[in-house]
Amino acid sequence: MINKTQITLFIKKWIDATKVVKLLLTFIGKFLSMKKNLFISSLFISIFFFYQCTHKNYCVSSDATQKEHIVIQQQDIDSATYKFILPYKTNIDKDLNVIIAHSSSPIEKNSYCNNLAQLVFESMQWYADSLLSPTSNFYVLINYGGLRANIPAGNILKKHIFEVMPFDNSIVILKLNDETLKQLISQTQSNNKLLLKFKNTTPTSILVTSDYLYQGGDGCTFLKSAQKLNSKTYFIRDAIIRYCSLKKELSIPCFH
Repeated sequence: MINKTQITLFIKKWIDATKVVKLLLTFIGKFLSMKKNLFISSLFISIFFFYQCTHKNYCVSSDATQKEHIVIQQQDIDSATYKFILPYKTNIDKDLNVIIAHSSSPIEKNSYCNNLAQLVFESMQWYADSLLSPTSNFYVLINYGGLRANIPAGNILKKHIFEVMPFDNSIVILKLNDETLKQLISQTQSNNKLLLKFKNTTPTSILVTSDYLYQGGDGCTFLKSAQKLNSKTYFIRDAIIRYCSLKKELSIPCFH
């Protein structure tokens, strides 16, 4: 008979596990590159974590199949889902634990320096330069709330960038008219979730931002009418990974 204490403990562990599930699903979705497979994976992972979260102690078999077999002690349930998940987990772990760069100091989201925002700005600028021109000027607009984790000092792994930006937000390049540009500047002055920075002082009407803001997120509905200049989908996360890989040794200044 399940009592209230067991139910409470299960709910607490389930909430913690869903955070891991969400991140793992993002990785699997990227690995499979198919929405329907993401749904199937979601189903099996949910079953796996259901058993994992209800029981703390596990017994792994000691035979040759120990990497593919797990037994949950209290109910003696053979978790076939573990065998299903393992090949994906092994490949994902191998890919995400690759060292892409190094930083002697942490790269953080905070009020006094916010060099994490500067890293995102530099990465988006790098990508825009590859499509436009290294000499062209443009604004870069990012939403502060979209940065979800800090990067510790030392070796930077690919998984750190996934933790910073777990969402599949892509880069869009827009051409703004005078009225939209005025609205943009006004909105960034009144909304501290938005960070706006231009590449140089040359007058420009070009804005580099995310599809989330382009579609009206964080009060930016005025951007919906802007002319989109790029057609290829390229995730901000991938731009950060590529930029870090090219730089190797990072020394990111504060965002100003």
